[in-house]
Formats: sequence, structure tokens, C-alpha cells
Amino acid sequence: MSLFFDKVIRLNIGGKRFDTHKSTLMKFDGYFKKFLQTPGSSLVDPIFVDRSPTYFDIVLNFMRKGRADLPETLIDLKMLLDEAEYYELTELCDDCKREISILDIGIESEPFHEIIPEVSVVARNNNNAIPNNVVEVGTLSGVAQKIKENVRSSLVNLKLLFDSQEPPEFDHQKCFMLIVIMILLVLLILLISFIVSFILFILQILFTEYCIFVKHLDTLLLTCKLPYNVRFYNSSQTSNNFTPPIIL
Repeated sequence: MSLFFDKVIRLNIGGKRFDTHKSTLMKFDGYFKKFLQTPGSSLVDPIFVDRSPTYFDIVLNFMRKGRADLPETLIDLKMLLDEAEYYELTELCDDCKREISILDIGIESEPFHEIIPEVSVVARNNNNAIPNNVVEVGTLSGVAQKIKENVRSSLVNLKLLFDSQEPPEFDHQKCFMLIVIMILLVLLILLISFIVSFILFILQILFTEYCIFVKHLDTLLLTCKLPYNVRFYNSSQTSNNFTPPIIL
């Protein structure tokens, strides 16, 4: 849509007037886009919002450019975050939370020159040659700035990571199912052991009966092979002068 046809919307934020284009208010999903999409919203002029106008300049610039120049103090950042949450601007809320996390860590409270000591300045108009072991201040300051940014970014990411992690909830149902499965496995092992023991016991009995049967069978076969006229005497009926019979 051309800016010539873009409607100008008048806003009354806490008694202070702001003028902007309708397309600016429609860029982000939030308070103003929902309001302008409701029937009859075009009849409201100006649009009154009962909020403090102190930080609305930052909010409006964010909707225009997609980025904002955030305040440097923790109190102002928290107040701006409250306004951004009211207007439902998620991206601005994330930016404020990130800066608040940096200040909460306390990096800004400690001067960076106390972490990395200052280096004596080497005058560029010095006629003497600069020694090899001396680093120019411009180079060192650039390296120090990169180190500072990396440290800040790492600490912020760690803080956001730990803040976003929630303790895992204890799942009673899974724990109960695990206990039931373990009990069933133990019972199954005991049942298998009992079946194996019973089978071994039956096999042992069968083997014993088989041995007894084979022994009786050998005795029976030996008896059948003897001649018909061989007499067997009981040992109790024999005397000391008993003479065994002669097989004919």
C-alpha cells in the first residue's frame, strides 16, 4: 500500500497524542492489530489507551523499524517490558528480557577495565620504533571488545537456558508399569525354572524305571536260556556237603 493512501491513525496514550500510519500498527500481531480488525474501529478517533506515554515512543519506533533503542537502566527496561507485554509485542518482550538478563548477571555493574587491565598508550608520533612486544591500543581494544561481547553472550545464553529448563515431572503411571513388568519377568523366570526342574525330575524317574526294567529283562532272558532239567535250590535248603548238580 502506498503511503499516499495509508490512513493516519491518531492515538491518545494516557493523554498524550501520537500520530502514525495504519500500516505501522498492523505490522505486528498484538493489541493494535486486533483492535483495528474489530468492526467499528474506524469510527474511533482518536484511539485512547489508558497507559503511560513515557515509554510509548520506544514502542512506536519498534513497530516502525522492527527494532528499538532500549534503555540502559534495569528499572526502565522492566517498565518497558511491562508496556510491551500489554501491547502484546512478543519480539520487543524478548529483547527486553535479554537485556534484563544481562544486567541481572551483573556484568555491567563491574567495569570491564577491572577485568582486562588498561595498557599504556604508545604515541604514534614517537620517532622511535615500536618494540615487537608492544601491541597497539587500537588492536587490543578491538580484541577486548570482542572478548567482552563473547563473555556477555555466553553468560546470557547460559542464564536463559537454565531459566527455560523446568524440572521433569515424576510419571507415576510409567513407574507403576515398570514395577509390574519387573514382577512379571521375575514370575516368568521362576515358572520356567520350575518347569525345567519338573522335566528333569520326570526324566530321572523314567531313567531309573528303565534301568530296573532292563535288569529284570536280562534276568528273564537268562532264565529262558537254561535247560529244562536244571534245578535251582534255595540256599537255605543246602548243607555244607551239598554238591551242585551236573548239567546233562
